[in-house]
Amino acid sequence: RDASTQVTFASFTPSAPGNYIARILAQNPGDTNPTNDSTEVPFRIPDNISGIKTVGPGGNFATLTDAIRYLNDNNVAGPLTFSLTGTSYNEGPVSVEPITYTSSVQPVVIQPASGISAVITFSPTDTAPYGIRVNGGTSFTLNGSNNNSASRNLTLTVDTAGSSAPAILITNGCRNVTVQNLTVRGYRKS
Repeated sequence: RDASTQVTFASFTPSAPGNYIARILAQNPGDTNPTNDSTEVPFRIPDNISGIKTVGPGGNFATLTDAIRYLNDNNVAGPLTFSLTGTSYNEGPVSVEPITYTSSVQPVVIQPASGISAVITFSPTDTAPYGIRVNGGTSFTLNGSNNNSASRNLTLTVDTAGSSAPAILITNGCRNVTVQNLTVRGYRKS
């Protein structure tokens, strides 16, 4: 006979941000089907992030993809800059999802580090046909200058192997998104 019982557990608040798994195990003497006695629920406690994070060799993140995953998984608590320390990046499509803030909107910037001229080559896919997408973002800047002037020290290109894809796609109600001082090379199918 099937039976169910509701059980309430004491609350638990993890002490540090990160990825966790809640495991629930039922032990019932005489159970003839122990394969259905447990379940797992993954969850994440986001970190509050701000400051300058380096992207490239020896940096906080090896790739722009890793840096944007970090942005998408956490809460922005203050101004945040991803400083590109390498000169060449080969990335799949990168999507900046709606940014979560701890309280007020804070600026999020991607730009080359001082003295660096960088090229990011994106390889779009059929399911993600863009280089970098800002998907509903607020207060996001792509600044190609490595010294906050009008210099153009960042080039974005798309390697599409014969299909069309924009290097930059801004979509889904973005507000206060700035793209400045870049050289952008998209691909147009002939």
